[in-house]
Amino acid sequence: MNYYSCGFFFNPESQKVLLHLRDEKAPVNPNKWALFGGMSETEDKDPVATFIREIEEELGVNVVAGEVVYLIDYLTPVGHQRFVYFVSKNITDSEIKLSEGKDYGWFSLLDAFDLDLTKGALADLKTFKKFVDRI
Repeated sequence: MNYYSCGFFFNPESQKVLLHLRDEKAPVNPNKWALFGGMSETEDKDPVATFIREIEEELGVNVVAGEVVYLIDYLTPVGHQRFVYFVSKNITDSEIKLSEGKDYGWFSLLDAFDLDLTKGALADLKTFKKFVDRI
């Protein structure tokens, strides 16, 4: 089964999320803010493993499965299952080695909604805001 696995970091102290600015070479949603992630590959065991692999590839940050929190999954309009996760952790710029995309940034949830987000990122962050508002 092909699926898309994605997510973001959430700093519980500052209440900010780390998002990814796609570059102009991106085949889908160029120059838009998005979550970190990608499609499953044959060696991926499960969506959490895919998310961890993508974080390591895109940011150079190591994450262990126990840090990954499930947020939601759903079928996208193009027919892929989309799994969304987050990691509650403050990571610093010195820990990040961006290897894909144009940039990254920490944003409050309110500021994030003012960005030019992908449709998926917008929907997922709205779900996350409801989650945060309940705790």
